[in-house]
Amino acid sequence: MKEELISFETAKLAKDKGFEVWSPYIYSLEGDLRPNMVLNKESRYEAPTQSLLKKWLREVHNIHVSAFPVMKERYYYSLSIILDSDMKKIKGAPYDPKESKYTYEEALEAGLYEALKII
Repeated sequence: MKEELISFETAKLAKDKGFEVWSPYIYSLEGDLRPNMVLNKESRYEAPTQSLLKKWLREVHNIHVSAFPVMKERYYYSLSIILDSDMKKIKGAPYDPKESKYTYEEALEAGLYEALKII
């Protein structure tokens, strides 16, 4: 069992949206994953775990991303935002049992990406 890193596309969007939390791995500008060592901030994208990005979205932007099971090995994501002590569901992936191929991590990744888009 290991923590899942966010994808290159999600990492690029996270940087554009202000994610600047250090992580032990980075993506180069070309999308190569490597240990976070020498590159300057301009020539890299942080590659945190999905759980770290999820926490950042929750603590900095009040956006809660969740993945829920619908049936065995089929998941969808949901985004919620807290506004004035009221939780409001703002987006969810359409779910079709015949078409869905999401694992938990794929659903969570899709939710993280969609959450970043609304910032």
